Amino acid sequence: MKIENKSENLMKINEELKTKNKRFFDVADKASEILRENENMKNDLDRLNAENTRILSELGEVEENYLKLKNDHRQMELQFDNCQNELKQINQINSKNENQNIAN
Repeated sequence: MKIENKSENLMKINEELKTKNKRFFDVADKASEILRENENMKNDLDRLNAENTRILSELGEVEENYLKLKNDHRQMELQFDNCQNELKQINQINSKNENQNIAN
């Protein structure tokens, strides 16, 4: 009788171990799947970081070009103002000369 009980107990233990073993492999499979997903997400994140770095670099170049153009525009405005002042002076001189010619 003791041998039958021991045999039965061993069979129960064996079944429990099979069940636990199956659960262990199910969890291991799920963990492997999660690790693959994490690796894919990491790769996606690396690609996005590289793209963001490229975009930030381009934005820096755009900002640099904008500031250069803004400075060039300001310089052209100053040159235009100088030209207008010179033109006023020329017109004043011409007007003065015309008045003198008329007087003579």
